[in-house]
Amino acid sequence: MPDPKEPSEVVPKEPEIVMEGGTGTNVAIPVRINAGVKFTLLKNHFVAALEKDGDVMMLLLAPTDSAGQEGMTIQEMVEEVRKLMGAKEGDKEVADMETQLNSTVNSMSDPKKAGGGFNPMSIRIYVQQAFLYYRSAKKEDGTEEKELEYAFSLKADTSKLLGSIDLFTLDEIYFSVWKTNRKKVTDTMNMFMIEDFLKETAQA
Repeated sequence: MPDPKEPSEVVPKEPEIVMEGGTGTNVAIPVRINAGVKFTLLKNHFVAALEKDGDVMMLLLAPTDSAGQEGMTIQEMVEEVRKLMGAKEGDKEVADMETQLNSTVNSMSDPKKAGGGFNPMSIRIYVQQAFLYYRSAKKEDGTEEKELEYAFSLKADTSKLLGSIDLFTLDEIYFSVWKTNRKKVTDTMNMFMIEDFLKETAQA
């Protein structure tokens, strides 16, 4: 019988990764990144919180100087988001966002201009605040699964929106477009919900 103390007979024990507050496990711990950054996106200078957790990327953006913004068209904004995601032409998530922006601006446009070949995607806008949540992961069948959430607070050029109103003169138009259920985001971006306001005043 071999001596159990012989080095050649000793089987090394598998190392364990000990997680705080739990037992040992061999499950890999994903690398997480949280940083404050300044960069140029959507033709504007932004300060942002950037968080990356595995294959999930989140950006919460706020312009550093809204008064000095260059402005851009909605079409240019869509193209910037497409580049950020690395999305191809016809990507469903970006196409859905483009449709929503198009519909929102169209609903505020002057009907006379709309009938004259007006293109809502040509409206010049100024980004006040933005939230982007992008997740890309490989499925078991090898295809890529994408998820995009967004929220934009925008200021628009009034010269191409809404016809003249007798009661007052429009100086600026602010509007928000979002596809997210994250209440923290909508609260932070001061998205004014008329229905919520009416409910609160009715209960007061």
